[in-house]
Amino acid sequence: MLKSVKQYEDELNEKLTSSIFDKKYKWYHFGSNDCSVKNVDDCFNYTQYVSVVNDSIIGYFIASWERPENFVNSLSCINFDSSYPHAFAIDLIRFLKYIKNNLGAKKIIFSTVVGNPSEEYYDRLIKIAGGRVVGTFRRDVLIGNKYYDVKYYEWINKHFVCNHCGNITKKRKCIICEKCGLGEIVTDYNQI
Repeated sequence: MLKSVKQYEDELNEKLTSSIFDKKYKWYHFGSNDCSVKNVDDCFNYTQYVSVVNDSIIGYFIASWERPENFVNSLSCINFDSSYPHAFAIDLIRFLKYIKNNLGAKKIIFSTVVGNPSEEYYDRLIKIAGGRVVGTFRRDVLIGNKYYDVKYYEWINKHFVCNHCGNITKKRKCIICEKCGLGEIVTDYNQI
């Protein structure tokens, strides 16, 4: 279940700190020693949630926003407890849907280190969502005295939106919004 980071800030800081030297988390930390939650109260530039099972954190999700363009320019997630892979995956999808539907992200950009065990999952996820692999930067990150390539992904919101009430739909049946009857269904976010 997704919960606010603020409620679990101390536990999350403890988990991030203990993961910094664990080799299985090298894909998340990218060789960085920065291991604390920052900007918890900054909801304008960051969207942060934890995945919780039995009142214990099993994962952490953070999206960094590019403002005023209103798109996510960085997405990070970490799974602390591999005994709940299904719950973590469901919460990741909930997090992405929240960013897309509730916060109205026009685009989501994220990356992964080539060789990360989650790379195949991200490849499938971006294909299902209708996004694309933008490309790969060669020798882009240094982890444990070894250079790795970084693969970049992009998803663009192609949904139709009512310029009056904000109703979102995958298909446009008519020009006038069926929900409010007042707005026009548009695809160009500049018209909203």
